[in-house]
Amino acid sequence: MFKEYDRIRALVDINSQIKKGCEGIVLYVYPDSANIVEVEFFNAKLETIAVLTLNDNDITQKGRNITAVWLFSKSLQQRFLEIARFH
Repeated sequence: MFKEYDRIRALVDINSQIKKGCEGIVLYVYPDSANIVEVEFFNAKLETIAVLTLNDNDITQKGRNITAVWLFSKSLQQRFLEIARFH
């Protein structure tokens, strides 16, 4: 069962842009059907390729609950952590 913000990888070619091995993040798990999820796929530059609704048979979990800040550059990560320390 997937959770929001899980890191995933496509198990199959989903369309012409999303090929087997493409990585993404679970944005939403539909409550009426835990095996249907909304996924954002991105490229190596972290640019969005597509947002798709998929069955969990098409994807596998790569990691748990990525925190959005870690998608930013190292300098932005450091700045975020500096700000967070003072709040």
